[in-house]
Amino acid sequence: MSSDSKVTSLESAVPAVAAKAKADKPTNAKASGHDAALSGERVELHIYASEKEHGSNAVEIGLNGVMYLVPRGQFFTVPVELVEVLRNAVTTVTTANPAGGGVVEREVPRFNFQTR
Repeated sequence: MSSDSKVTSLESAVPAVAAKAKADKPTNAKASGHDAALSGERVELHIYASEKEHGSNAVEIGLNGVMYLVPRGQFFTVPVELVEVLRNAVTTVTTANPAGGGVVEREVPRFNFQTR
């Protein structure tokens, strides 16, 4: 009785050069089936670090059930739809009313970013 199965370790399954080439190759979310509703257009996005705790960590952005992890402090190519998600990400800041009595609430962008 002969067995055609073969056991390999993860280290020997993919050479390091092939793994790096695969990681460097941009993926098309539309072609891979993750987000069929995406336009396929891509844009370079730069999310600036902030002064807050964890303000230099990568930003997790959810779109149609898919999470994107975008590093801060560098331009990174993302689907153009992620920019709209960031534009809609606002937070409410409350400050003392300078005229006296009570507080003033205003909405400010949660992330400072630039596209090109």
